[in-house]
Amino acid sequence: MSHANVNVSELFAEYEADFHRLLAEADEFLAASCASAAALGKADRRLTEADQAVKQMDLEVRALPPEARQKLQEKIKGFKASVSERRKQKEGRGHEPVHDGRLAKAARGQANSPGFRADWAGRHGRPTAPA
Repeated sequence: MSHANVNVSELFAEYEADFHRLLAEADEFLAASCASAAALGKADRRLTEADQAVKQMDLEVRALPPEARQKLQEKIKGFKASVSERRKQKEGRGHEPVHDGRLAKAARGQANSPGFRADWAGRHGRPTAPA
């Protein structure tokens, strides 16, 4: 039975090393002074992979005897918080994917205003419909 615990510990250590590497890579992309959409996308992919590593670690911990789980579960909780923290940081750095505010207006419910419709129709060479 102790042989199984060694394998679980080795797998956990591998996933943990991957997690730290992926988090460091995400940090590099997020730290760029002028993070482009491509850099933010790469950071998001690293965070997704880091999240997957955390899930694998969680599965490994669940295979341990109950008395050995608590410390590692606390560690996993901290890892999840780290990923969540960086996702919030990424979202804060994201750029609004709109062109001159049209999609932002639509999201705020202004897409049906006569001015918005006329502006949109004029930009696309279409006649405006009566309001």
